[in-house]
Amino acid sequence: MARPRLTETRQRRDYRFSSATLQQIKEEMAAGTYASETAFVEATISRYRELEAENARLRARIEDLERKLARASRPASHLQPAPVPLLTPVLAPSGYRMHTYQIYIKHDAGRCPTLPEGFAYMDMDKSIEPRQCPIHRVFAQPCAISFLRQRVEQLKAVPGIVNIWPDKGGQTLSKDCWRWERGRWIRDD
Repeated sequence: MARPRLTETRQRRDYRFSSATLQQIKEEMAAGTYASETAFVEATISRYRELEAENARLRARIEDLERKLARASRPASHLQPAPVPLLTPVLAPSGYRMHTYQIYIKHDAGRCPTLPEGFAYMDMDKSIEPRQCPIHRVFAQPCAISFLRQRVEQLKAVPGIVNIWPDKGGQTLSKDCWRWERGRWIRDD
């Protein structure tokens, strides 16, 4: 059984486009911009791909700016103070050299907390009263790492301190850094 032949030619209806889009295609073809519907669709697809590439580039730029903003808006606890000139290590009685360790703290805004015996606020301008600067070096002396860790534990008991980070020769000892978060001390690994 063969298909019946129509006596008149039918105009194909493309239902993928809205009537407004079909009208725009007719206007573009009448103006001579595009020779056919296919040329119009190809140009539109090309423009769409250009816009997608531009959109991807702008999204990457936005993500980069958001990362920079997040980094810049972090609390000062993430900022490490500039290394302070260290004291010269002394020879221990047993004959080996002991490293000079330093401990830095950051406290809540306001007056500096009272430190336990054996600690002091170092490198502070004598004219600053009350002490409002939140980051301080509070310990610097040649000692064993075990003694330093005991000193860190003492500082963890002081109310108002929110960050503690030991330092050896300008290098932060990352496995001994602590921050006060949600009512407990958390190691900054």
